[in-house]
Amino acid sequence: MIFNPVLLSLVVLLAVAVTLSAVFRRLTLPLIPAYVLAGILLGPHGLAWLADTADVRTFAHWGVILLLFTLGLEFSPTRLREIRKNSLILSLALIGVQAGLGCILIRILGWSWPLAVFLGFVLSLSSTVLVARQLSEQNELALPHGRLTLALSLLQDLLAVPLFMLAPVWLGHHGIGESWGTFAGVLARGTLVVVFLWIVGRGVVDRLFREVAKRKAAELFTLSVLLVTVTAAMVTQSIGMSAVLGAFLAGMILGGTEFRHQVEADIRPFRDVLLGLFFVSIGMLFNPTVLIQYGGLVAVGIAIVLTIKILTTAGVSRMMGRDRETAWRAAFVLSPVGEFGLALMAFVPLSVWPDRNDGEVVLGIIIGSLLVGTFLIRFNRSLFRWLHVRSAPAGEQLSEVFAPPVPAAFRDQVILCGYGRVGQNLARFLEQNGIPFVALDLDLARVRAAHQAGDPVYYGDATDLSLLEGVGLMYARALVIAYQDVQVSMEILSRVRPVRADIPILVRTLDDMHLAELQRLGATEVIPETLEASLMLAATLLHVLGVPLSRIFHQIQRVRAARYSLLRSVFRSGEAPVRSTVHAFREELRNIILSPDAAAIGQTLEEMALSELGCVITALRREGIVGKQPAPGTELRPGDTLVLYGTPEDLDRAETRLIEGVRPVPSTMPG
Repeated sequence: MIFNPVLLSLVVLLAVAVTLSAVFRRLTLPLIPAYVLAGILLGPHGLAWLADTADVRTFAHWGVILLLFTLGLEFSPTRLREIRKNSLILSLALIGVQAGLGCILIRILGWSWPLAVFLGFVLSLSSTVLVARQLSEQNELALPHGRLTLALSLLQDLLAVPLFMLAPVWLGHHGIGESWGTFAGVLARGTLVVVFLWIVGRGVVDRLFREVAKRKAAELFTLSVLLVTVTAAMVTQSIGMSAVLGAFLAGMILGGTEFRHQVEADIRPFRDVLLGLFFVSIGMLFNPTVLIQYGGLVAVGIAIVLTIKILTTAGVSRMMGRDRETAWRAAFVLSPVGEFGLALMAFVPLSVWPDRNDGEVVLGIIIGSLLVGTFLIRFNRSLFRWLHVRSAPAGEQLSEVFAPPVPAAFRDQVILCGYGRVGQNLARFLEQNGIPFVALDLDLARVRAAHQAGDPVYYGDATDLSLLEGVGLMYARALVIAYQDVQVSMEILSRVRPVRADIPILVRTLDDMHLAELQRLGATEVIPETLEASLMLAATLLHVLGVPLSRIFHQIQRVRAARYSLLRSVFRSGEAPVRSTVHAFREELRNIILSPDAAAIGQTLEEMALSELGCVITALRREGIVGKQPAPGTELRPGDTLVLYGTPEDLDRAETRLIEGVRPVPSTMPG
């Protein structure tokens, strides 16, 4: 029997990767070192079962492109505005200090200035993937050091984008760097490309995904995401820039839209597979015999890198006003070099290194820092406690941080599957009670209107478990399924309940036909609209007839506790008409954008008197900031978006008044 060598290599690679990943997952360690170890074991310097071919490197490079695309999703303009200014200053200060110290130490070794500067920045980066995942598992994301480290690691990832773009020019072909004119030219060209793609891409991408979303075809949406990513990467590469820059910009453009979570869910499988292959290819570059020759040097390098990063992070954080506890715990968490450090190492030409083994020594230091850093993150609380006991003055009490960590803010949020009339009504009640929520819907017009009004509503298919996890399913307080289609509700239940056995799930249905099946699938409560309407009608009737309210309340509670068994015992007519799907109430929300020449400009809400027309002003959006129930004295400005509630006829009259002004009443007096 003769096996195809390519397929045989693929089978071996997958088998080893799966085995190592399972072991690392069992030990709650990050998977990146597992992929790197698989590459070391199977590569040309290990068992030589895998060849370092151009095909492997091509696929691996696309893993980096998709990684930068998903990073762009995180750095939408809205997300950037959410990061506080002092976090940005702290991040820049940390990168500057750590990169500067690293550059000086590397320069002492006699390496070239371009290489020393580049490696200084590489070693200053931290791992967002490792920080976010492990702190989430330890329930520390909501603590001060958790919020700080996540913001800093994201900002450091942002620095990696220009490093990917400028690395070939900075390092040059012979390790001496290009001229400053060439470097400045690349930087200027990159800036122009960013501006051009941002201006043109926003309109094109938004229009494309609006048309795709109207088709409601999952495979078409996924293909469109890949088309945008590959096209943006191709455009930037064709003009001499890095392909990762285009992918990052495409991610940023989509990150500011209502499609963000669906895009991330669709691209994640491709990214994870190709990125795993990329880290395998990195491992194939590493020669294990280097550890035998330079094991002591690698160990010393790991210790120096971790020590510098811990001391500088703690020191700079303290100088920037952070308390002692937050500074030190953040220092332990941010100490390992990130996955972008490994990715950037692939861009260093072999000719740059003074010795051919130097690159593998640096690679060993980065991999080692990831492994050691995993334990520093896991035990950051114990390490700070030990440090506090040894250095604190006698009698000083430990901080309240050693109490059990409080849940993160997003653990209180409710996920609404469906944002029709029922979902929107629930959202208003949640808002009034200060409970955060996030909603998913496939009606693009509804999603866009709600998004413009400031509601956290995103386009997406709620039957996609990865999408639900992306909007916080694992930390949500409750899940509400508000779709009319009972088959969709059952599909969501069957996928959510196995991964979140504890979460309350409320399901809305039109009638009681599938009540038992929904309960069997794990619905905490099923609310049939027809039966609830009967309860409300019965309660009102009994109250009119003089029955005490306490007795009415207890009777309704008994019916609900019995799962509506009393109301379900009815005679059904074989000729009963199908229940109409058209709701009797016709009120809706509408966004009205005021142009500079609108009649309402310069007028107050009170002067416009929209309530006289039967409309309610629910929100006003101005310069990206949404104000719920604005004050009557608010003066309207160009670009304001008013969110009005009322019947279509009333909304039409209100829009006419806002845009054209109050029309004069025709005179009925004789001439």
